[in-house]
Amino acid sequence: MTAFYVLDRLVTEAFTRATGKSIHAYAEIDVRMRTFISRRNINVPFFTLGLIVGAPVAAFMVIVAWQAATLAFHTLRLLQVWIPARGEQA
Repeated sequence: MTAFYVLDRLVTEAFTRATGKSIHAYAEIDVRMRTFISRRNINVPFFTLGLIVGAPVAAFMVIVAWQAATLAFHTLRLLQVWIPARGEQA
């Protein structure tokens, strides 16, 4: 969980350095995706629900998967900025 968080922070910082803009405000898709996958405070409701239903380990795994999805999306967006479009000269 910590590794996904740290890697995601590194990717978002690299994106900002590459574009001069926050990854969460770069394009409409980034603004919309932030609503779903980039909110770290979602952990508390997931943990709470997991405790209520007696499945704290499952809740933890959902949080880890959530962070992995966030990292994957941000990495994809970073690669899209770094890799020029096909046919474009660098």
